[in-house]
Amino acid sequence: MAARGACGECHRLQLDSTCCRGGLLRRSTRIRRGGGGGVDRISALPDDMLLHVLARLGCARAAAHTSLLSRRWRGLWARLPELTFHDIGPEPLRSALAQVARPAGSLIIRFPNHHWLSSAGISELLRAIASLAPVDLDVHIFVDVSVRGDADPVELPRFERTTSMTLHFTPWFPRKLLVPDEGFTALESLSLHGCNIDLGDLLPHCPRLRKLQIHSWQFDSLTVHTHHRLRS
Repeated sequence: MAARGACGECHRLQLDSTCCRGGLLRRSTRIRRGGGGGVDRISALPDDMLLHVLARLGCARAAAHTSLLSRRWRGLWARLPELTFHDIGPEPLRSALAQVARPAGSLIIRFPNHHWLSSAGISELLRAIASLAPVDLDVHIFVDVSVRGDADPVELPRFERTTSMTLHFTPWFPRKLLVPDEGFTALESLSLHGCNIDLGDLLPHCPRLRKLQIHSWQFDSLTVHTHHRLRS
């Protein structure tokens, strides 16, 4: 996973992280190749087994760093059924998402709290994510509410295969989120934190929705479970 565009603070956080730091250390401190001419039996395993090993790492960056071990591992991380990105800025994240195999399984994205996104940045990020057609999505975004002239609504892209979605905005995101005309036809579970959305517009566009959670410092929290689809 390329580190292009990474800021100094992200680099510091990654060096402090047990799972992320391996690929950032000096070459002399990285894993050295043995000179004994032994057989690399792990790299000889089929892809499904290697992906199972990578999945246990629980971190997309750590999985990508396995390319240091052997070319055999290169690019395998992008096919993981669950990918977690943390302590990564917008530019490196976009570069990483461009490498992820489509359709994606589960995507978990945690921006560090020093990266704040404008409405335009949020729209761009969500479009990039939607293009991967993830089944499960959990995104935590820090919102820049200080940008002047940035009051336009944000239209959510179409998530054609997503059955479970969590959108978490910190702090409260005052811009209105608009539901696409196509709606979210596969969505069954939706959790919204700190955002502004019209339920009268949302619910008719989610024909399969079974669980809805809304968390807001303005209105406390609301959770609805049903065996039938939710109606406005």
